[in-house]
Amino acid sequence: MSRAVKNIVVTVTAIGEAYEQTLTPSSAAAPGMDVIVTGYVGLEGTAILANEKRAELETRFSKAFIDKSAAYIDHISTAMEAASAIGAGVAAIHDASQGGIFGALWDMAEASGIGLDIDLKKLPIRQDTIEISEFFDINPYKLLSGGSLIIIAADGTRVVRELEKTGQNAVIVGATTDSNDRVLISGEERRYLNQELLVTLNSVTSNDYSPFKMPLRGRGCNHSIINTMAHSLTARCQACV
Repeated sequence: MSRAVKNIVVTVTAIGEAYEQTLTPSSAAAPGMDVIVTGYVGLEGTAILANEKRAELETRFSKAFIDKSAAYIDHISTAMEAASAIGAGVAAIHDASQGGIFGALWDMAEASGIGLDIDLKKLPIRQDTIEISEFFDINPYKLLSGGSLIIIAADGTRVVRELEKTGQNAVIVGATTDSNDRVLISGEERRYLNQELLVTLNSVTSNDYSPFKMPLRGRGCNHSIINTMAHSLTARCQACV
C-alpha cells in the first residue's frame, strides 16, 4: 500500500514574486559547465525506510544505527544550500527529491536540452544508505533524495567553496556537454542514462533481478557497497574517503 494512503497528505499551493536576477530554473544550464551535487543522495528515502521499516531493520542493525538513519528526516531542507549557491553564481538548480538522483539528473538535462558526463563514484552517499539499500535489495540511486540539490555552474569550484564555508556538503560530480547523451562513468565503464534505464530503476522490486542492485564488497573497502552497473560501477563509500 502506498505511503500516501496510510498517512495524512497535505497539499499546499504557494504564489509569490521573485526577482528575475535570482531565478535559477532547471532549463538554464548550458554545455561546458560543472555539475554539483549537494548533501547526500538517497537521504530522505533512507530516513523513511528507517522510520517505517524499523522492525525489519532491527533483525540486522543496532538501535543506534537505525535511530541515526531515521533522524535524517530532520535534515532534508535545501534552503541554506540554495541561498549560498545563488549567492556564488549558478546557472541552474534542481531539487533531487523525486525520482532518485538519476531521475533528477535526467530531468535537469531534459529541461536544458544538454548532455551530461557524470562520475558515478563521486556521487555523495552515506554508508547508512548503502547498507539499508542492500538490506532491502533496492537501488540507492532510486531512493528519494530530499536534502540534495543538483547545481549547474560555470565555476563549480567557487560554488563548492562557498557552500563549504557554511558547513554544507557539495561535490563536483561531472560536467554538462553539447550532446544529448547523458553518460554515467566509472573508471573505464560507461553507461547511458536514458528512459529505458529510468524505467528499469523505477520497476525494481525485491524479487526482480537487476544489475543495479547486486551487493558487492568494494576493492580495498571493508564496507558493503551497492554494485550498480553490470557488476562494475560501484557507489562511493563515504566511510573510505
